[in-house]
Formats: sequence, C-alpha cells, structure tokens
Amino acid sequence: MQILSIDIGGTAVKHAVIDEAGTILAQGSFPTPQNFPELQAGLADAARKYSIRYELSGAALSLPGTVDEEAGVIHQINAIPYLQGEYLPQKIGNFLGLPLSMENDANCAALGEMWLGAARGAGDIVFVICGTGVGGALLHKGEILHGRHFLGGELGFMRLNDQGGTLDDLGSVGGLVRRVEQAKALPSGSLDGQQVFTLAEQGDTCASAEIGAMYRALALGIVNAQYIFDPELFLIGGAISSRPGFIKQLQAHVATQIALVPVVAVEPRIVACQFGNTANLLGAVRHFLDRQTANIE
Repeated sequence: MQILSIDIGGTAVKHAVIDEAGTILAQGSFPTPQNFPELQAGLADAARKYSIRYELSGAALSLPGTVDEEAGVIHQINAIPYLQGEYLPQKIGNFLGLPLSMENDANCAALGEMWLGAARGAGDIVFVICGTGVGGALLHKGEILHGRHFLGGELGFMRLNDQGGTLDDLGSVGGLVRRVEQAKALPSGSLDGQQVFTLAEQGDTCASAEIGAMYRALALGIVNAQYIFDPELFLIGGAISSRPGFIKQLQAHVATQIALVPVVAVEPRIVACQFGNTANLLGAVRHFLDRQTANIE
C-alpha cells in the first residue's frame, strides 16, 4: 500500500509517498498558497506526478488547528484561515480521487515518533513541540486523546502565573526572541532563536536570563503534565530540540522544580524527537492506516 501523505503548514506544503512500513518512497514541497483553489492545484499536480510511478491507495492529511475528522472540518485555525470550516474529505479527497484521513499536525508528529521514532514502544506519551509557540499532543495506549473540544494536548494554553502568562508565550522560542528584542529595544524580526543562544554564549546577560526563563517555563509545564497525565515519556519537538545540550538543560530545570515539591518525586523521562518535520508525514500515514483497520473491523 502506498499513501500520499500531505503536511499543510503555514509556510510550506510538504508531500510524500509512504508505504505501510513507513518507508518514504518520494517527497517534495511547495510554498503554502494564499487561497484554496491554489492549494487544490498544487496538491493535484503532486498527486498526478506521483501517480506515474506509484499506485496511491489513499491520502493522509496533517493539518494545523482544531481538526474534527468525524465532521471533516477544522474549527479553529490561525495559520491558514481559508481552511477553517472547509469539508476537506470532500473538497480534497474527491478531487484527488482517494480515500482521505485528516489529523492535527502535532498529533501526527507524535504518532510518527511512536510508530518508528524516539517514542517507539511507548504507550503513554506527552509530545511537546517548541517553536514559534508551544503545541503538543497526548497519547494513551498509543491512541490520541482529543478531548471533548479537540483541545487535548494543547499545552501552550497552560497558565503559569497570575499575570496570565502561558506556556505558549513563556516557554516558546518565539516568546524568547520577542522578550530579548523588547529588552534590547530592537525591531520585531531582528533576531531568531539561534542568534539569541549565540548572544548568551558570548556572555550577553539579557539573552542568558531569558533563556533560563524559557527553560523554567518548559520545566513547569512538564512537571504539571507529569502529575496530571503521568506518561512514560515526554517527547520534545521543534528545531530547538536538536540543539546540543538542550535536553540536558531542560532535565536539570525539571529536577529543580521537582525538588520544590518532593511529595511524590517522579522524574519525567525526556527525549528529543528523531524525525523532525518528517514525523508529521509519517504520523499522518500511521493515522490513515489505523483508520482503515478500524473501518474494516
């Protein structure tokens, strides 16, 4: 079985042909279009080219926002507003001529890592993606916990202080960059995460302090989630997760937080993602295969 996997993000649409064993047979991408007809055209072109060499059995979508697969719609999506409320199984599945599945991108990434990556063999995980904001996913016995309102795993909304500070702002690379730019009176967009870490390595006290604040916020979120969900492991995604020393520093801050409330001193297991952005494509296929199996049963 060969599946067309599609990851629609705010800046790029990634696509690939992946078989049932998780082998990526071909892949490509194009910039995210500004409207739905252009998205249709881009996907149709990719599918047409792949169909020359591969016999496609279905299409698997990885999408930002609150994805309601049963209804076939995205209820809330900021990155690509024209997808909100669209009946994607009909509007994409039909013109591709393929059965279609759809799932939130963070959920897909978690499924991909559990299937073939850093969380392979685990049943209960908390996936934390740290980038422009903080997103996440919860998996219990290998299945996604969506929640009543499809907000399961939306860790970024977690409140961390009485001033309304959220994990999304305080624990993200995007929030880190904004705070350093503001402290230095720099225009928005002057820095990126890599540059902030470089400043800290060069002895910049402002950058060092804000990086420490980011670690503490992430540690608080992880400790809170450990006592709420008690997973086997925390899986950290986003480009920053591959930074040398990042996981070690995060573990040290988590240990500090646990020491403050040592009633039940459980040390969370924290690992970095293996596949990066490819996890979304793999997880979308895993979700498609699981849906096919459930429909047969």
